[in-house]
Amino acid sequence: MSNVISITGNNDRPEKIDSRDKIIIALSELITAEGLAACTHRRIAEYANIPVGSVQYHFGTKSKLFEAMLDYCYNDYIKMVDREEVLSGTLEERVTLFISLSWRHYQSDLYLSLVEVLMSTRRLQDVRGQVDMTKQFAVTMSGILRKICPECTLDDRALMEVLVSNHCYLTGLSTFMVLNPTLGNIGGYLRRAKRAMLAMLQAP
Repeated sequence: MSNVISITGNNDRPEKIDSRDKIIIALSELITAEGLAACTHRRIAEYANIPVGSVQYHFGTKSKLFEAMLDYCYNDYIKMVDREEVLSGTLEERVTLFISLSWRHYQSDLYLSLVEVLMSTRRLQDVRGQVDMTKQFAVTMSGILRKICPECTLDDRALMEVLVSNHCYLTGLSTFMVLNPTLGNIGGYLRRAKRAMLAMLQAP
């Protein structure tokens, strides 16, 4: 099985992780290796190398586990892009690095397995809990983007459109690559994402 870094590409995460995170990481690995249908508590526990009762103790139901996975994924992305090196250089250099770091997250097994969970369980989800979590994530990301691009004068609604547009583009590209693994010129697609984001940030 792979380690944490291979899942997310986030080399800043400490090596020691608690049982809850182990379970979420194991869930991602299991979905990647065997598909969502294989994700019983027993199989998740085997991947996490912990007693099966620990999965039940920490999460109780699969809905709670999937909600924790969503929260974990959000926090992983925030850690990926909220760093000092994204705050220096020209606006184009900052946006380029933001896109590059974002792409590391969007093409990770963690993110792709979360997309699979959300699509497969969309009729069973606790919509209210996820909406509240997504709203908080959006507020946090807006703050990070304003910190990265302090010269941006867009209002909150317009800035959210920039974030959502970037999210849709990178999600689409990462899932398209699953269906077309030989897709070439990824750098070209990311440059287009950068140009689009720059244009939106500089719009009057």
